[in-house]
Parts: sequence; C-alpha cells; structure tokens
Amino acid sequence: MERKNHATYLKVWETLSTQMNLNITNSMSDFELAAFNAFRTFYPGSSHTCCFFHLSQSIWRKVQGLGLESDYTNNDEIRTAIKSPAALAFCPEEEVISSFELLEDRLNLSNFIQRVQSLYHYFEDAYIGRFNRRNRSIPPFPIPIWNQYNRVIENQPRTNNSVEGWHRAFSSIFNGPHLNSYNFIKKLIEEEALTHYRLNRIEVGDELKPSLNPKYIRINQRIHQFVLSYNQHERLQYLNVLSDTFTF
Repeated sequence: MERKNHATYLKVWETLSTQMNLNITNSMSDFELAAFNAFRTFYPGSSHTCCFFHLSQSIWRKVQGLGLESDYTNNDEIRTAIKSPAALAFCPEEEVISSFELLEDRLNLSNFIQRVQSLYHYFEDAYIGRFNRRNRSIPPFPIPIWNQYNRVIENQPRTNNSVEGWHRAFSSIFNGPHLNSYNFIKKLIEEEALTHYRLNRIEVGDELKPSLNPKYIRINQRIHQFVLSYNQHERLQYLNVLSDTFTF
C-alpha cells in the first residue's frame, strides 16, 4: 500500500470483514501502530501479538542509531546486555517488569552503563512504560502485545516471517509491478488451485516439506523446552540463555 495510515487500514479491514465474514480469534503483525489500532477497531476481542522478529529489529535499529554496533560485535558482555531486553518476551507477562528491573540493576553495576543506558531508556519508553512517581506510564506497545511466553508454550509461531515469505514468493511470479487485470486474476486463480492442492494433501495425511531450515527447527525446539522450564532457572540466567538463541 502506498499510504499506510490508520484510515487506509480501517478501509482494508472494513472491506475484508464485510466481504469475507471473518471470525479472527488471534493474529500477528509487525509494530505498525496504524495497522494494529485499525485491526483492534474491528476485532476488539481478538488476541493480537506483535512479531518477535520485528521487536528484535526495532532494538537493532536503535543499536545502530546509538552507534553500538562495534560494541555489540566485539564485547560479549555488552552484546548480552543489548539482547537481553528482547529476551523479556519469553517471560510470563506478569514478570516482565520485574525482570526488566533486574536487567537495569545489572546494567547499573556494569562499567559500560553510559554506552547502553540510552538503549534501555528507549526500550522502557516503547515497551515497558517509564516509571513516574508511583506508577509506570502506558507504553505505545504494552507488554501483552509483544510477549511470546504463551505462544512458545503452545508451539505457536513467534514471527510472521512465513507470511512475508509467501508475499515475496507470490510477488516474484509477476513480471512487473503493474500487471494487467486479466493476468493478475489468472495468477490468483493459479495460487488458489495450488493452495487447495496442498490442503487436500494435508487432509489425506501427507506431510508437506517443512519450510523451515533444520537449524531453525532445532532452535525453536530448544527455546520451547527452555521456556517450559522457566521456574527452574534464576531469572538473569534464563534471559542470558535465551539471548543466545537469536541474533539481530
């Protein structure tokens, strides 16, 4: 879409909900506020989670903006400190704030607090809520929409990368950005036929080739098993281990 604003997304969801009679119980998106708020307008009771990959990318962009790339690459302690806030997504919702405060305490005792503190302030403002007097403010992205703990427990996807991968693959079958209506509809019909074929194979018990690289399947299994054992680990150790399972 050319104009990714609230009004445009409202029109998209209005059209989809009218034409398709959708009953969406859970969904996932990136951290685009206009899209998120428009979705909640039409599906206020739906459970919505923001993509973990996009959470990581938002932190990485801030790392780049603060000039911390070299520290991230060359200093193990700083790299762990930088990645740990993203690992908070794997804590139970009710323990995210206390876990973040533990990370702050650890940072305050480090010899690199001045270099990383601005990153923590950014994360606190955007995803935790800055502490003011007695209470924390409501952040633009409250904890429930980026927390992944229950999704991992239930073996649900943490990212929408598969959907974005489909978009790229589908776009690649066109010869250019301005396809005429006839050819566009023809491609849609072909894609629909392929989708029905795959669904029929699944219904008769065929196993489709997994789209994930075996390496990432192993990582997902490791994360799942470790999150299941959350209560068996000291909190900072838990965050450290999970920080090692992903990269920015």
